[in-house]
Amino acid sequence: MKIVEGIVAALIAVVVVFITLQVFWRYVLRDPLVWTEQTSRYIFVWICMLGAPVAFYKGASFSFDLLVNALPKTVQVVIDVIITVCELIFCGYWAYWTFRLIKKIGWRLTEGVVIPMGYLYAAQIVCAVLLAIVLLYLAIKRFRRDLGKEAAK
Repeated sequence: MKIVEGIVAALIAVVVVFITLQVFWRYVLRDPLVWTEQTSRYIFVWICMLGAPVAFYKGASFSFDLLVNALPKTVQVVIDVIITVCELIFCGYWAYWTFRLIKKIGWRLTEGVVIPMGYLYAAQIVCAVLLAIVLLYLAIKRFRRDLGKEAAK
């Protein structure tokens, strides 16, 4: 995840530079750049899509676990497995349909900054794959932790 965090940090720096250029050109030179705003938006999509798996990995996502924590440990584990399986199914479904979308319209060019829309949509596939990897990693980590607790009893 350190690599992904580094990529996100670099993309944030690029957006800051682009927006600074835009402000300078617009208000100082009175000749706004046409590409900085749209490019920043597209980079922001990538930042969000790469940031989601990082947030899950760091435990920065939120959950309502008051009810689940009140249940017996065995039931908690079963619910955790069900939720993880549902999340993995969602990631697969999301990646599959985004891939189909890219095959269908990914070659279309964006207005203004002329790049294929597939580059923008690819962020969703990358997010889905990274998220699935993170979810599997965290599930295995929880499983090992729970096995360690059981062995200690």
